[in-house]
Amino acid sequence: METVTFGTAIVRIYGRSNGKWEVKWREAGRGRSTTKTNKEEALAVAKAQARKLDGASGKQWVTAGEADLLKKVKALAGERSPFMWLDKVEEAINASGGLSELHEAANSYALARAKEFVSRSFADLYDRLEDEYRSHRRSETWKTIRTELKPFRDEIGSLLVESISPENVAEWCGRGNPSPRTYNNRRSIWGTALGRARDLGWINLHARTAAEISPKRREAKKSPTVWSPQNGRQILALLREKHPDLVAYFALQCWGGLRPSEAQDIEWRDIGEPSGYIHVRHEVAGKLSAERFAPIQSNLKAILESLPDIENRHSEGRSVYHRRRDIARLATFPAPLNAATRLAEAVIASGVVNKWPNDVCRHSFCTYRLASTKAIGAVAEEAGNSEAVIRNNYRKPVPKEMGEEWFEIL
Repeated sequence: METVTFGTAIVRIYGRSNGKWEVKWREAGRGRSTTKTNKEEALAVAKAQARKLDGASGKQWVTAGEADLLKKVKALAGERSPFMWLDKVEEAINASGGLSELHEAANSYALARAKEFVSRSFADLYDRLEDEYRSHRRSETWKTIRTELKPFRDEIGSLLVESISPENVAEWCGRGNPSPRTYNNRRSIWGTALGRARDLGWINLHARTAAEISPKRREAKKSPTVWSPQNGRQILALLREKHPDLVAYFALQCWGGLRPSEAQDIEWRDIGEPSGYIHVRHEVAGKLSAERFAPIQSNLKAILESLPDIENRHSEGRSVYHRRRDIARLATFPAPLNAATRLAEAVIASGVVNKWPNDVCRHSFCTYRLASTKAIGAVAEEAGNSEAVIRNNYRKPVPKEMGEEWFEIL
């Protein structure tokens, strides 16, 4: 059977057992046919009948084979013009000396690209990342990456990085039936690791990584956890009474918008200079390493000015050794060492809250700052993030009055 189309008309040709050819079509709701002695005559009749049935002008008839060919050319051309694509193919064939020569050139290019990367094991990649993050990047970020990758380094460390497939990533990220958000967070870590392998030339430099190919899971829209104004007052009172060395660290996040790592590493010389701003230098700035100036809110200024002298700024129960170490550090930095862990443990132990959500202080700052100002661009600049990230990940809808109440806490 062969099919001839013209516009919307369809005519089919069938070979019969007696060697003749039958032409069939439908007209006015009824089947029609005619018989010809050879295929060429039948094809000519089919084309004429299809043109007649369509009743149009300016169109061209095509056989089913020609239609398939056109469809394939369009698919290969993609978003480009099929004519432009064919011109490029013709140029390539002419430049290489023929179709067989072009095929050989393509194979040679593919082999050269395959040799661009050096085979390395996953253990090599893990060790390289650990060295880089500990030496040159953010130790806090490395903790998150290590939690995800370390079990695999111990279990499949000898696996070549180039052998990791999208199916592997999907299986590893889906262990334990996680929520879509947890799954996507794991996938993001694998994307970071494999992206670094690509930068190093350990996998194909010109292809997407297995993590990039493996699709994300759809997440339900969920607002971040933030402290209530009551929580803020309770935690601040607790720290002033029992852990005064942690007050500045807590306040710089809640009312200055600093990341935990930034509040840990920033120095006193960068707070208030220039007057009225927190200068977050690029070497202190978090993920984006982008320098910024965050305005010091009036309540934050009052909280910092009310801190006790350094000699008296220590937590209850600290050993003599730790007190001396803290005093030496607090002369330069607002936060003592290991402030993040100590703060979460102290607040949970007090019973004010039973859990310390990730980035809760920074989420609180962005939420209440946006509620009180309605200026997402300014909040994004102060927090060192894009407007999209603030809107999608850091903001919880709250009334303006609650935002104003947050920045009145002293």
